Amino acid sequence: MMRRHSKEQIEKNPALKGKDIEEAKRACALLKDKPFTLLNYLEGTRFTKAKQAQQKSPYKHLLKPRAGGLSLAISALGEDIDGILDMTIVYPDGVPSYGDLWKGNIKRLGVDLRYIDIPDALFESIKQGGYENDEDTKAQMFDWVEQVWRQKDERISTMLADFETNPKAQDA
Repeated sequence: MMRRHSKEQIEKNPALKGKDIEEAKRACALLKDKPFTLLNYLEGTRFTKAKQAQQKSPYKHLLKPRAGGLSLAISALGEDIDGILDMTIVYPDGVPSYGDLWKGNIKRLGVDLRYIDIPDALFESIKQGGYENDEDTKAQMFDWVEQVWRQKDERISTMLADFETNPKAQDA
C-alpha cells in the first residue's frame, strides 16, 4: 500500500525527503470510510542481536521503538482509530524462518494481545499535528512509547520463563 525510501535513496536525491510522510498520509487517507486494521511495527525492522547491539538497545528482547509511524497514523486517521492493540509473539525455540511459518514447523509459540491506552491529551495533540510541530508532544509520545516498550520487554521475559518452567503444558 505504501512505498518508502531508504536513507541512502534520500541522500542521493534530497527531493525525496518528506515524501515518506506524504505517502503515508495518502495511504492512510485510502483507509477512511472503510473497516481496517493498520499494523505498525514500532521497531521498524526485524530483530537481530547484532541490530540490538548496534543501537545499544536498553531492552533485553527488543530493539528501540520508533514513535514516528504511529504518530503519523494517529495524525492522519484521527477519530477513525478506535483502539490500539499491542501484540507480542514469542518463539521459545528460536525465531522461525518464513518457510517454517508456512510449513507449520513451529511447535511452540506464545501470543499476548492487549488493548493499550494512550493518554487522551497526547492522542488529541498528535491528531492536531503536535508530533510534527511541538517538541513537548514529541517528548510525551517518546515517553509513552518507552513505557509501553518496558512493559512489553518484561512481558516477553515472563512469557519465555513460563515456557521454561512448564514446557509440556504449552506444546502445540
